[in-house]
Amino acid sequence: MQSVISKKSYTEALKKCILFENIPRENYDAVIAFLNGNIKHYYKDETIAHIDSTYQSVGLVLSGEVEIYLYNADYERVAVNRFSCGQLFGEYTADLGLKESPVEVIAMNECDILFMDLSILYHPEQFGEHRELAAILSANYIHNLKLKNMHLSIKVRILSQKSLRNRIYLFLCICERDEQGYITLPFSKTALAEHLAVNRSALSRELGRMQKDGVITMEGKKIKIIRTTA
Repeated sequence: MQSVISKKSYTEALKKCILFENIPRENYDAVIAFLNGNIKHYYKDETIAHIDSTYQSVGLVLSGEVEIYLYNADYERVAVNRFSCGQLFGEYTADLGLKESPVEVIAMNECDILFMDLSILYHPEQFGEHRELAAILSANYIHNLKLKNMHLSIKVRILSQKSLRNRIYLFLCICERDEQGYITLPFSKTALAEHLAVNRSALSRELGRMQKDGVITMEGKKIKIIRTTA
């Protein structure tokens, strides 16, 4: 369904988005029009894209959160990543020119998504009066893809760990920390277990052991690394 999200709300999301870096706020509407932007609203647990469904270009989360999933050989769902306000998803699919989604995208709560056709950036003949904006968008887009590639490399490194403790530890090491050194888990233990491709009960037990061994300390969804796993 079409969204009724306010301009003020999506302006804040665009300010956070790497694609809109160095672009003045007064040009946001021009950029959205240039990229054939279309805002849609989704309810909690609604599927934004099914595997093999027609893909809707790159998505920018304006509000709420979405989760990206793949399925393994046993058709078990594996969480790939979660995206929140100001973050982009679906770039690689759009960049490769795929017409069908290789992943499943689910709304974790009510959310608004701005879909954009970034393939336009590969066609200078379509830039017209937006040539300067297109140059900034292209540079930002390349930088975003580099960051996503780094993230995927880290994810592969995490999943290649044989021990559950090392998977958890490496995941925590890449999370942002507050001034006191605490990490606020970006999702529930169930979602974290899917993200790490492990059993939820096993995850809970190992977190308990890590706290008992003095590797971490936990306060609800907040975790602080005390020492290395070695």
